[in-house]
Amino acid sequence: MVSASAAVRGGHAFNDLYECSSSYSLGNQTFANFESKGHGPITLGDALKYSCNTVFYRLGHDEWVKDGGIKPKKDAKNWFYRTARDFGLGSETGIDLPNEVKGRIPDRQWKQDFWKANKDAWCKEGKKGGTYVQQIAYESCLEGNQLKAYDSINYAIGQGDVLVTPIQMATAYAAISNGGTLHEPTVGKAVISPDGKSVREITPKVSGKLPVSARTIKDLDKGLRSVVEPGGTAAWRFGGWPQDKIPMRAKTGTAQVYGKQTTAWFATYTDDFTIVMTISQGGTGSGAAGPAVRKIYDALYGLDAEGNQDKKRALLPKPQKALPKIQSDGTIYAPKVKPYDPAPVTPEQQPGGQEPQLPLQPGGQPGLTGSPASTGEAALMAGGFSVPRYGPDQGSWAKLTARDSVARRLDWPLLGAALALSFMGGLLVWSATRNRDHLTQGDPYFFLVRHALNTGIGLALMIGTIWLGHRTLRGAVPILYGISVLLVLAVLTPLGTTVNGAHAWIKLPASRSSPPSSPRSPSSS
Repeated sequence: MVSASAAVRGGHAFNDLYECSSSYSLGNQTFANFESKGHGPITLGDALKYSCNTVFYRLGHDEWVKDGGIKPKKDAKNWFYRTARDFGLGSETGIDLPNEVKGRIPDRQWKQDFWKANKDAWCKEGKKGGTYVQQIAYESCLEGNQLKAYDSINYAIGQGDVLVTPIQMATAYAAISNGGTLHEPTVGKAVISPDGKSVREITPKVSGKLPVSARTIKDLDKGLRSVVEPGGTAAWRFGGWPQDKIPMRAKTGTAQVYGKQTTAWFATYTDDFTIVMTISQGGTGSGAAGPAVRKIYDALYGLDAEGNQDKKRALLPKPQKALPKIQSDGTIYAPKVKPYDPAPVTPEQQPGGQEPQLPLQPGGQPGLTGSPASTGEAALMAGGFSVPRYGPDQGSWAKLTARDSVARRLDWPLLGAALALSFMGGLLVWSATRNRDHLTQGDPYFFLVRHALNTGIGLALMIGTIWLGHRTLRGAVPILYGISVLLVLAVLTPLGTTVNGAHAWIKLPASRSSPPSSPRSPSSS
């Protein structure tokens, strides 16, 4: 988002075509695209959709060269670094919480300051031709104050020495949603006296404007919308989302730290809410944070897995504007709200009927005032929550079609293709062996039965694997490896009987006994 805006400020048209190759090379260094996948010439909007690193590698490098490279020009524009700061990165948002950090935008000035602060230690530790760490320290001692080409290349995709906070990203994405205005996010909404008679609302303060035109903001919005649509990096997590009724925009991200697992980033917004989630060492943005963010939106809007909306069951279909209701004894009225269940449950199925859900009567529910998307009040969601998949009293069809059911997790096209190939293989096996009495012992279905048996075992293993889930399988890896080793040993160990040189370690019924390894003559049978 920031790099696309910086590119436009640097004179690159948003809808021009830019090469999305599988990698980008600088000298003897190669910077790979995600999964080393290329998409050919694409627009900046498509670069957001596919999360194409190499488009931004090239743009970041080009701007670094234009600015003078290692010896910067006096009038260097530094668009990529300036744009990040103009989006509010590298500075406090002003949120009403203690100990907010600024983050870090590693521009030329930061490189100089950081080098001065660490030069003595680097020079003491560094050694030419030493270990990897010693060589890095040696180079940093000599040239640590220079902004190198690889610094700008990494920076263009948010890697390198960049540090940002979730609330900074949420504030920036909320600004795109509302048309370009940055606000100071707030947790507190009002100061209310104990008796509820004196109320002083805390109104959002404008902290700045995005440094791009309204046209670019619309282009960014369109590109971010395509991320959850077919082909986008988050599309697989938003299947069934009612994009025509509740437009969703998103951007997946993955932060990397040497020696650690990747950290998931996922920034999203609708016309009502902005949600940014980061999971430290959790994996990719869409893979780890995507499902949790989807659950939050489903609960807020009252959506099921197919995207059907029930506003009566939604927890917060619109941002809550009413302030808490102060009761006569000075306590705050807080009605009980049940956890969201994506499967519809009728009042008759619930003991005591359906409890009241949000929205309630004016003044009846404490909550947020105003829309994060319209006021810039960014909602930071630091973790997901789990909800029941279906009600205990519902029928088998609801359980069969639940989002995490085996039926919904099966790859039906792949399963159909596998069954078709198996059927064709069965026909070939039967036609090739049915008249070979010396192989089938007079039973034309001898090999066909075994082929069907192997197919059934394969299907059972596939369904069992899907039913167990990847977390269960990952925990059972040592056991599965052990079973595999035992099976291999069982095949190699001289167990069972030997018939004409063929080893049979599983004893089958006589009518289905294993054929010999070589054809037998009628006289030897």
